[in-house]
Amino acid sequence: MMRKKLSIFIRFLLAFMICASAAMCVFWVPQAVKYASEFFENSENAKFFLYTICALVAMPLFAVFAVSFKFSTAIENDRIFDKKTAKLLKVIGATVVADCVLFGACVILLFVMGEQVLAPALAFVGAIGITVGIMLLVLSQYVKCAAVLKEEADCTL
Repeated sequence: MMRKKLSIFIRFLLAFMICASAAMCVFWVPQAVKYASEFFENSENAKFFLYTICALVAMPLFAVFAVSFKFSTAIENDRIFDKKTAKLLKVIGATVVADCVLFGACVILLFVMGEQVLAPALAFVGAIGITVGIMLLVLSQYVKCAAVLKEEADCTL
């Protein structure tokens, strides 16, 4: 029963984060393109560049959300200490780190464009994301070791 509640909570949290990220993409991207076109002389190149950067940031983020739903299923089915779950955590962690590095590149671009107030706060968010990604990578190694120990224990019984 507790696993089911935890799984539902994780799915609800992921759905909320997906909606927030989608809203950011819908509302922030057009404003960022407008801001960039005012900054750069050749606005078509700026728009293309900014849309490319935003797509590079958004795609890994939504991939993390999609893969994370599998993690909640593993919790619900009591397969937390499994090699597949360890691999899943590793993929999620690596994708979060990659996404936050790209996010950091966007923050640097904002800082160069003259955004002095928002850029440091966003850099802090990116640093937290990188930390969470690294923690997931470390956790994946522990889950992998736990899966091996669980297999050994199952073989001895």
